[in-house]
This record gives sequence, C-alpha cells and structure tokens, in this order.
Amino acid sequence: MKIFLYPTMHKYINRKVKSGAYPSADALIRAAIDRARQRHREIKSLRASMNKADKQIERGEGIPLSELTVAHIRERAIKRFGPHFPDEDTFLSEPMCV
Repeated sequence: MKIFLYPTMHKYINRKVKSGAYPSADALIRAAIDRARQRHREIKSLRASMNKADKQIERGEGIPLSELTVAHIRERAIKRFGPHFPDEDTFLSEPMCV
C-alpha cells in the first residue's frame, strides 16, 4: 500500500521518530489510526447518548437547566477531562465542543 502525504506531514513524522516518541514511521501511523478509530467510537457513543437524551426530553423526562445543573455538569467534565477544562466564566459564556 502506498500512502501519499504532504511534505509537512513527512517532516512531522520524521521529527517524532527522530525524537524517540515513536520507534518508526509505521508505529506513528498505526498509533494515529488507532486514535482515529477510538475517536470514531467515542463520537458514535456520544451520538447514541444524545439521541437517547432527545427521546427522554420528548417524553418530558428532561431536567431544567439551572446554575446548579451547569455546575454539576462542569464538575463531571473536570473529572473527565482534567484541570485544564475552561474556568466557570468561559464555560458559561463560550460555546465549545467537548
């Protein structure tokens, strides 16, 4: 199989291999594909959760959004994504994709 990459991608791969981050270009490509597959699974799971939530809301099972529920959601997100999660002002004022 032949794969054609942009020159910038070649440089990136070479830097990563040279730095010791990956033992070979093949290892880097395999890791990238593994991450892409994992992300695809996560997105698929998220979409299923969103569809389930939409159906619950249609049945009247939703929870009204309040500062308390936003704080709870933020707390759970910090536990999941770590301390670099946006601060409260950013979290409440800026749209984001999580």
